[in-house]
Amino acid sequence: CGSTWRGDEDALFPAIDAVIKSCGHRFLCIIAPHEPSPEECARIGARFQSCRYSRIDGDTDEPVLLIDSVGPLFGMYQYANLAFVGGGWGAGIHNVLEPAAFGASVITGPRIDRSPEAQALSDVGGLQVAHTLEDVRTLIEAAIADPVATATRGANAKTFADGRTGASERIIDELIRRKIVGR
Repeated sequence: CGSTWRGDEDALFPAIDAVIKSCGHRFLCIIAPHEPSPEECARIGARFQSCRYSRIDGDTDEPVLLIDSVGPLFGMYQYANLAFVGGGWGAGIHNVLEPAAFGASVITGPRIDRSPEAQALSDVGGLQVAHTLEDVRTLIEAAIADPVATATRGANAKTFADGRTGASERIIDELIRRKIVGR
């Protein structure tokens, strides 16, 4: 789960509960609150059987890993098959390219209209939009039930993200071509 807001939690947390009940320890959920304050982490930590990232020292049997600091989320995506990116029930979705770059299939809430990347990622099959609270649970359960389809969506996401690398070089080349800057 990437950078979640309270608005996302209304849809996401019941879905996590249901998946933990049905999958048990075959499922590990990483939750990264947008504001990982001690109060926010305590609130979320009380909601789930969880282990905090700052306190982990080896293997854990907890079904939820709670990221309680800013910074480690990006690196966590490399372990994900599926990522729920927050903001889709609020002002707008967060960065979908981070999980896509690691080949994670992406799920988000419905507000993707302010993110051209999210819209395009949806168009190529790397992102699924949950329009209702129940959709979140349905999409997560379907992703777990069909790992081949989830891997295909993840591959689509990675191909999409890989196709967007090199923007800085292209901009610099264009500035040089237009003689706005020199080498």
